[in-house]
Amino acid sequence: MSFQEAIQYRTELHKLAELSGQEIKTAQYIQNKLEEMGFNVRSGVGGHGLVVDIDSGVAGPMVMLRADIDALPYADPNDPERIKPFTPAAMMLMRQFFLPQLPKSAKKP
Repeated sequence: MSFQEAIQYRTELHKLAELSGQEIKTAQYIQNKLEEMGFNVRSGVGGHGLVVDIDSGVAGPMVMLRADIDALPYADPNDPERIKPFTPAAMMLMRQFFLPQLPKSAKKP
């Protein structure tokens, strides 16, 4: 995933911001992106949750990552796009998982 793609995903997810228990469009968006990347996604886990198993092929300990995908009921003052006033700001899967995974060689535009 490129830096530009990560920014695009963040922007698109902010437009879909949904409160806890209502993350239907958000979960579908994330599932679609993960499947486009070749992951096998299990959906509907505990409501709108998603699970992806990634097997390294090497025996050893298992690591589990968890990220919230619900929105908070306030406008994000750090969102340069300010999609809509008072739109809930998504707790970004990008911020918690994808962005930290970008290679250090990825450069900002």
